[in-house]
Amino acid sequence: MKRCALMFLLGLLGMPVAPASEEFFEAKVLPVLQKRCFECHSHEGKIKGGLALDSRAGWESGGDHGPAILPGEVEESLLIKAVRYGDDDLQMPPKSRLPDSELRLLEQWVELGAPDPRKAATGVTKREIDLEAGRKHWAFQPVTDPPVPQVGQTEWPLDPLDRFLLAKLEAEGLAPVNDADRYTWLRRVSLDLTGLPPTPAEIEAFVGDRSGLAFERVVDRLLNSKAYGERWARHWLDLTGYADMMGTSNTVFAEHAWRYRDYLIEAYHKDKPFDRFVREQIAGDLLPAESPEERAENITATGFLMVGDVEIVEPDKAKMEADHIDTQVSKIGMAFLGMTLGCVRCHDHKFDPIALTDYYGIAGMLRSSPATHKIPFGVWSTLNSTEWPETPEQLAARQKLEADHEQKLASMKGERDRLEAEKKAVSEQLAQLEQATNTAANEATPVSSATTPSTE
Repeated sequence: MKRCALMFLLGLLGMPVAPASEEFFEAKVLPVLQKRCFECHSHEGKIKGGLALDSRAGWESGGDHGPAILPGEVEESLLIKAVRYGDDDLQMPPKSRLPDSELRLLEQWVELGAPDPRKAATGVTKREIDLEAGRKHWAFQPVTDPPVPQVGQTEWPLDPLDRFLLAKLEAEGLAPVNDADRYTWLRRVSLDLTGLPPTPAEIEAFVGDRSGLAFERVVDRLLNSKAYGERWARHWLDLTGYADMMGTSNTVFAEHAWRYRDYLIEAYHKDKPFDRFVREQIAGDLLPAESPEERAENITATGFLMVGDVEIVEPDKAKMEADHIDTQVSKIGMAFLGMTLGCVRCHDHKFDPIALTDYYGIAGMLRSSPATHKIPFGVWSTLNSTEWPETPEQLAARQKLEADHEQKLASMKGERDRLEAEKKAVSEQLAQLEQATNTAANEATPVSSATTPSTE
C-alpha cells in the first residue's frame, strides 16, 4: 500500500502544472494570436502562405508547408519554429521577434495539446489554380489578328496600329496631340532605336531631305547601324544575367562570354527571325548547319544556358546539377515566356497554369546536357563545354599559319633529303677509303727482324 501511494505521488510531481486548458487558450494564447498573427493569417486580414490561425481547422490543415501545429509536439510544430527565429527562412512575425513571455505561452499551449475550442468552420481552403481553366486565358492562346476597330478621325491613322491607339483615346474622350516637328521626331527615333542622339550632320541631312522617303531612310539607317544591335541586345543580356565572370560564392573569368554577347548584337543587327533565335539559344548544338560559320553561331547561342550567375563551387554535385537546371528553367521562363518557373521546382505554380510535371519535363530534357564536369570528391567543378568553333577571321589566321608551317616543313624536308644524300655520299667515300687502306695493307711486304751476331 505504501509503495502504491509513493508511485501515485511521484506521478503527480511529473504532471505539468497548468490552468484549465480552454480557459488558458482564451485568456492567454488567443490574444497573442490576434495581436501578432491575424493581420496576415486570418480571414478578416490576409491568408498569406495559405495559413489561417483564426480557427482550429485553419492551423490543423495548415498552409503551403503543412499543418502549423502538431499538438503536444513543441519541437516539431512549424508555428513554434517560426516564432523562435531559429531558421533564417522561417521567421514570424517577420518584422520582429515575439517577447519571451509570449513565446513561452505559445510553447506551453502546444505542449498542452493545443486546446482550441473554436469549432466554427471557416472555409479554409488551399489556394490552388485550375490548370485547365488557366490555360484558356488569352495569354496562353495562339496569336491571332484581332479585328481593326472603327474610329471617328479616319484621316489620322496611317496604319492599322494607329487605329487601335486612336480607338482607346476616343473611348477615354481624348484626342491625339499634334505631330512632332522634324527635329523632335529625329531625336526621339534616334534615342529609341540606338540610345544615341543624332549628330549635327544627321540632323542637317534629314531637315534638308524633303522627299516622301525621308522618314523611311532615317529608320532604315538606324536599324542597319551597329548601335541598334548594341542597344537592344543589352535588354536580352539583362534577362540572361550576362557577366564576364561565372560563379556565386566563388567566381572565375568567363573567357568566352564575349562570344555570346556578340552573337546577340549580330542577331538584332541582322533581324534574325525570333523562332530561330529561340531554337539556337536552347538547342543550337543540335541544329543542322550548312557551313562552319553557321555551326559556330549555333554553338555560341547556347551560351544563353550558362552565362552569368551560375554556381560552380559545391561539394554536393547532385545539388549543384539540380541548381544548374533550375537556373536554366528559370531563364527560359523569364526570357521566352515572361513567367517565373523557379517556384514550380517544389509545387504547382500558385498564379499561373504551370504544373510541377511541366517543370520537371523541361528539367529532364536539360539534364541530358550536363553543364559541368562534376568532380566526385572535390569542391570545384570545371565547365563541360563544347570546343568553340572558329570565327571566319580565326579560320583564315589558322589556315595561313598551317600553310606557312607546311611550306617550312617542305623546305626542311628538302634540306633533310639533301643532307641525307651528302651523308650517304660521305659514307660511301669512307667505305671506299677503308677498303683501299685494307687492300694496300694486305699487299705490302712484311718487315722481318734480322738477328745480328754478337761480337762478344
